[in-house]
Amino acid sequence: MVEDLRSIIEHLPRYSSSDDGPTGRLTLTSLRDRALLLVGWTGALRRSEIVALTTADVEFIEGEGVNIYIRRSKSDQEAEGLVKGLPYGSNKETCPVTALRQWLQAADRQVEGPFEGDIFRRFYRGESIGESAMTAQYVSKVLKRHAENAGLDPEAYSAHSLRVGFITQAIRAGKAERRVKEHSGHSSWETFNQYVEEAGTFQDNPAEGIGL
Repeated sequence: MVEDLRSIIEHLPRYSSSDDGPTGRLTLTSLRDRALLLVGWTGALRRSEIVALTTADVEFIEGEGVNIYIRRSKSDQEAEGLVKGLPYGSNKETCPVTALRQWLQAADRQVEGPFEGDIFRRFYRGESIGESAMTAQYVSKVLKRHAENAGLDPEAYSAHSLRVGFITQAIRAGKAERRVKEHSGHSSWETFNQYVEEAGTFQDNPAEGIGL
């Protein structure tokens, strides 16, 4: 849920006075991971969709946010593609658009030539940016590690938590189910309705306020 995500972002590692980076600022790895978590959550993305994103798949829209292009997904076997709009957040620290822009700018300063291709890359030798994307399985490791740093139970989280967390939050916030389904990219109402049912178990609960 969004409260957990805020806590995770708040506890991301920062440079200390003994590090090479600016004291108190998010480390390069943290900039990558913040963008990954916020884009993954706000986009209701599958882990395979997150690691498949390239710089050619994002378009920043002035005053609106960023469009991300999902070229192919589990529910889109014909590879027709899907565009998802991620709007600006109300808090700079947890805004997916700002986080993605700051990571791309930081990465561009670290590599030789322009930073193009895979967005969420692996690191090697400390904070040296690699040339290829992290694996889909590694997304869960990123989330679990930072959840533990925030004092949360890492075993309660996986990469799928980003996707289901957004859907649950949006449904509970009263967003139109049709629009949430379009945004998540579910092809089946049967599958999507399972999330709707779980999200609404404590909304207008008949067992609440009856005298127990």
